[in-house]
Amino acid sequence: MNLSDIRTCPDHRGKRELLKHTDGRELTYKEAVSAKCFECCCGYLDGRHDCKVPDCPIYGFMPYREIKPTRAKRGTEEQRKAAGDRLRAMRKLKRTV
Repeated sequence: MNLSDIRTCPDHRGKRELLKHTDGRELTYKEAVSAKCFECCCGYLDGRHDCKVPDCPIYGFMPYREIKPTRAKRGTEEQRKAAGDRLRAMRKLKRTV
């Protein structure tokens, strides 16, 4: 996408950030993600849809993604219960001090 293409695109989320980047100004992390999504999706439409490219390295930061990240559980059920018991004991001890 060249500069004239960017300027003719409708004003959607990421356009301002992409123009700021092409002017050589610094972007915040969030602005950089918006600019890249705008560029990749040829205008990023209204900015409220999922691009459906989960292989993209910044897909996890896309605000409207449909595929939500899953958190892996750490440890066995028994280990998590023991950690919870230790935490409760430390909190109880802290309250008495």
